Amino acid sequence: MADHEDKKELDESNAGDKEGHSQAGSSKKKLIIIVIAAVVVLGGAVGGVLFSGVLSSSKKEDSSSAKHEKAATENHGDKKGKNDKTSDRLQAGPGNVFYYDMDEFIVNLNTAHKQQSFLKMKIALELPDDAQVAAIEDNMLRIRDIFQIYLRELRQEDLRGSAGMYHLRQELLLRLNKIVYPAKVNDILFREFFVQ
Repeated sequence: MADHEDKKELDESNAGDKEGHSQAGSSKKKLIIIVIAAVVVLGGAVGGVLFSGVLSSSKKEDSSSAKHEKAATENHGDKKGKNDKTSDRLQAGPGNVFYYDMDEFIVNLNTAHKQQSFLKMKIALELPDDAQVAAIEDNMLRIRDIFQIYLRELRQEDLRGSAGMYHLRQELLLRLNKIVYPAKVNDILFREFFVQ
């Protein structure tokens, strides 16, 4: 009988040990899962910060201020003080003319039916001298606004053939010269013209 009681106590202690091991094993698994989750969250946060550019913005500011200082020292003797964007847009042409590239226009055309038509257009302005650039850039918002208003009112039929393009050129040139007066634009040249 003593053997039977000893056996019972041994079984109970073994059962307690098994419960302790299973609790310890499950707590280790939980700890591993928590550590892995923390590493994933931390990695995602670091990746998000780097991707958003929060940390690199100070470097960009430093490099952009260095570029501005360099440009200021280079243009110190230059009375016009053209910025890099202007010099990229302005090209000297033959016969003492200059060409100024404008940004692309993409507008919806006026259509009576539900199907949309689009106009994609890139133009260059022919200027008699580079002094006219200041008047163009100072009025760029007004120029783009008046061009877009006019272009949106056009129908696809208005743009067909060379007569349509000639009429468009004359209308845009008239509006442009009214805005930049007393400066003058000689002509508008179509670099790209696409109607869909």
